[in-house]
Amino acid sequence: MAVLENLRKGTDSTSTRVLIGVVALALILFLGDGARINSSSALATVNGAAVTQAEFDRVYRMVERQERGNLDDAGRAALQAEVLENVIAQEVFLQEAQRLGIAVSDTEVMREVVGVPAFQKDGKFDQRTYEKVLKNMGMTPERFQAERARELVLGRLGDFLGSSVAVTDAEVRRAWLESETQYDLAYIRLPDTAFLADIQVSDADRDALLASKGAEVQKRYDEAYDRAYNLPKRWTVSTILVRTDVEGADKAALQAKAEALRASAVAPGADFAALARDNSEDLSAASGGSLGTLTRDQLDPMVAIAVDSLGAGQVSPVVETGRGFQVVKVDAVEDARLIPFDEAKLDLAVQMIREEKVGAEQRAWAGKLVSAWTAGAIPPELTEPRRLAIEQPDPFRLREGTVPAVGRIPELTAALENARAGDVLPVPFQDGPNVYVVKLNQKLQPSEDSFADGSRMVRLQLQNTRQQAFVESWRADLIARAKIERHVQMGPAATPGEVPADAPAPQP
Repeated sequence: MAVLENLRKGTDSTSTRVLIGVVALALILFLGDGARINSSSALATVNGAAVTQAEFDRVYRMVERQERGNLDDAGRAALQAEVLENVIAQEVFLQEAQRLGIAVSDTEVMREVVGVPAFQKDGKFDQRTYEKVLKNMGMTPERFQAERARELVLGRLGDFLGSSVAVTDAEVRRAWLESETQYDLAYIRLPDTAFLADIQVSDADRDALLASKGAEVQKRYDEAYDRAYNLPKRWTVSTILVRTDVEGADKAALQAKAEALRASAVAPGADFAALARDNSEDLSAASGGSLGTLTRDQLDPMVAIAVDSLGAGQVSPVVETGRGFQVVKVDAVEDARLIPFDEAKLDLAVQMIREEKVGAEQRAWAGKLVSAWTAGAIPPELTEPRRLAIEQPDPFRLREGTVPAVGRIPELTAALENARAGDVLPVPFQDGPNVYVVKLNQKLQPSEDSFADGSRMVRLQLQNTRQQAFVESWRADLIARAKIERHVQMGPAATPGEVPADAPAPQP
């Protein structure tokens, strides 16, 4: 059944001004400074009525001014096409309003006019002020009142549409419960990195992939070239820091302390890590001063200069940096090197095969977790070898369809809404490289005392969503059934004010 058939039936819901969605809003914004003009220069016809160049020009100029000269040729062409479609849509809507018998009287229009503060003097409508303001706007009273009449008609059409959308009390309560219920769950995340290394790849499979997907392997190598294959010189280093960037620091005394620590570090049998744990003021002290493996760009410039000439096992002189005095030990040195494609391609092929197979491995392991969790408890042998853990976020609402620390997985959201307290969801859920096994501990439903306040907003949201969907369907149906003939193509070849000479006149 056509949307309009449903529209005509109506409902008993509260009347709400919808204003015909996006297009109706555009009409009121675009068409505020002019009246309809009959002209033989028709850009289009709608059920035989002309959409004139004059109408288009008036709207286009207004919208273009809002862009403040920021449009290029392509932008102007797109704007021209958009304006024309909106002017055409306006004609469709006004014709439909007329067909439905929606009209306003002169008295109603004047009631609107006299209420405009700009037309008043000493709090009352003043005819001379009214005419003066309109003159400054380049309008006549007749044009202004005609435009207000059109806006009132469109508003009443919007009211008519809004009154045709019903939201029942039962729907409001259901939506309120869905939006306010909190979910208390636990989950296990299975990252692909926990399974990649276990996937065995034969030489035959590797070679077959290189033969069939050599270009993909090359592309992956090229994308990772700077990060993984064109390797700069790197140092594995540890440090002891004596900070000087604190108020009242005695730099001379602190330097002497650093020199003493350096002397201890180079003494025979010295334990640099122990010295760092006991004396360093860097965050790395807890790990024995280890900073990991770093490139020159990742090191403090002064430290980089100091370690450049050192070999593995050597300790730098005391170095002054922005943070204080540092003693640095070089644990290992990796010279700069380039890994060519022929050397890297074997590992890349193996990696690609593992990535293709890892999803099945994750899901198979997830199935074991689901079975064990459903039965009662998960044995350590299913979690510890792969460093998996049960995680439990704070209770949350599903208003945005997002599960904290997991993300937006529509299938998971739907499953939680239908699950009962204590259920382990039978199907694992995948989001990118991660697979999740989820258990719903409980649903925390809202207090009935909060329904009165919360339901009002829920009702408005439901009405708005339903009205928007309904109006968009109505609009599409109405325009699709209208007889619309476009006589020009908007764009650089047909700019505002330039109707092609061969554009046909409007149909009688």
